[in-house]
Amino acid sequence: MRYYNRLSEITLEPIKPVVLLINPQMGEELVNLFAFNNYLALSLENLQQTYVLADKIYKSLHDTQTIIDPEGSILALQSNLALVYENLIQIKVSLESKKLPERVVSKIKKSPQYAHLGKIDQQLTQAMKLTEVLPVILKPNKTTKLGVLIQDQDEIRPTGGLIKQLIVFTIESGRITEVKTWTPENIDAVAFGEAKAPEMLARVTGSDDYKFKDMNYPADFSQTAEYIIWFLDRTIGLRLDSLVGLNKSFFEKMINENNALEINGQVVTAQDLRSSSSDTDSSKAVVDYYLTAFNTGKLSLLTLGRSIISEIEEGNIKLFSSDETAQTAIARLPISGIVSDFPCHSGLGAYRECLNQVTYLNESNLIYAPVNHSLKRDVAHSVTLGTDRFNHEYRLKYSFKNDFGLLNRPYQLIYQLFTPSGSEITKIEVDGQTSLLKSGFTKMKHGQSEYFQIPLTFSPSGDHEVFIGFDTPLKSTFDPAKTALSFTEIRQPGATDKGTLLMVKIAENTRPLAITHEIQIVQGSLAVQLPPQTTTFGLGLGY
Repeated sequence: MRYYNRLSEITLEPIKPVVLLINPQMGEELVNLFAFNNYLALSLENLQQTYVLADKIYKSLHDTQTIIDPEGSILALQSNLALVYENLIQIKVSLESKKLPERVVSKIKKSPQYAHLGKIDQQLTQAMKLTEVLPVILKPNKTTKLGVLIQDQDEIRPTGGLIKQLIVFTIESGRITEVKTWTPENIDAVAFGEAKAPEMLARVTGSDDYKFKDMNYPADFSQTAEYIIWFLDRTIGLRLDSLVGLNKSFFEKMINENNALEINGQVVTAQDLRSSSSDTDSSKAVVDYYLTAFNTGKLSLLTLGRSIISEIEEGNIKLFSSDETAQTAIARLPISGIVSDFPCHSGLGAYRECLNQVTYLNESNLIYAPVNHSLKRDVAHSVTLGTDRFNHEYRLKYSFKNDFGLLNRPYQLIYQLFTPSGSEITKIEVDGQTSLLKSGFTKMKHGQSEYFQIPLTFSPSGDHEVFIGFDTPLKSTFDPAKTALSFTEIRQPGATDKGTLLMVKIAENTRPLAITHEIQIVQGSLAVQLPPQTTTFGLGLGY
């Protein structure tokens, strides 16, 4: 590549003065084109070097013959990723600068590769964030234990899904020296009766015993992880330094990389894994297959890396470290799974003040059956703006593709609804029936905000509709001309709906002056379809 770049430069130099003299614009475009070609070449070269370095770090996890400096290698990897990202930005700027030949730019923009530039941009950002947590795992001159929770999102739970397995990696100076797997049943057999279930969970399940499969009940992953690490140390003497929450969807993505797997003579597709029932559950066999491939160096970094980055983008991987310094770094990243306040959208700087509304509707399936792959869910969140309070209402539409009536029990769920401080529930309705009083919801504190635990049931077949309303009082009178609005919807790991439809009803004498997403007018409200990930929508109004 460098040879061809040099050849291009040698060819260009003698003719550049002549071209610039005859046609200055053409000469400038020609010079810019060669510079653009150089950026492309540098990007490819940096990308190749980055992959080679990442693959070397990856292989060193099991290869005792490979000698690497974990800290130095991670720094080099971060530097290379930053260079690739910088080259990519420069390429995008060059294409929009109108300083390249129009025919060339038009051809590039019509290519399939150009369509992927935005995706590559996002993946590079995620990869750079991911390298920030590598030092948590690859600590030199130290032995650490990394636990990985395998969760089944077909039984949706607060941090992703029902806990199906715990895999523990012992890592010494950046190398994996031991791998052990535990099932919830293994752990419960030793620790039965050692922990008491949270009050709402005990009420709904009818059991005070806190089973390991249910221990991801706190929606804040840092709280779930802290409790599990404490519990395992106390009951079975297992001391974890860090904990990862991983969903079955991660393995679905790895299967998709290869189209299908053959395990014990049986072909398994991602769809098979997604729609397996309790009797035909192939998840353990799939996890064991990939764990063996990983431990023997047969799982490619490309397959593993793409799947990890994709799951991080969708918010399905969470990480916690017992090390305070490491956890402080993790807490700044979406991968932390910490439920906290969010800043106002950065695109609203023209307003004097900003009013932030952060909400999180978290759902748990407690029917103890993997039905969520067959349950279509649509979520709409409407907000009516007032001068002293905002009225919020969630509308959830459920549709079972299959009839699970033979289970002989209702679809039992618990919502954990995180709201702005001071909010109060005003409405709970299931299939047209008011359930506000008999639902038995409770209000809990979480940092500076509150959350409500709301248990509900309906038949595991057909269509159902749930409404949950709450009022949020404002600390001062809302003036649309002075105060911008910022709405953040936190995305639950493992959720499979298309994202929340946010609808903001504004006063008739106001109009939108600044928006951060494309909007439509629906039933007199500003409507924006938020993507299936944690998203902040900014809105500026005026008269």
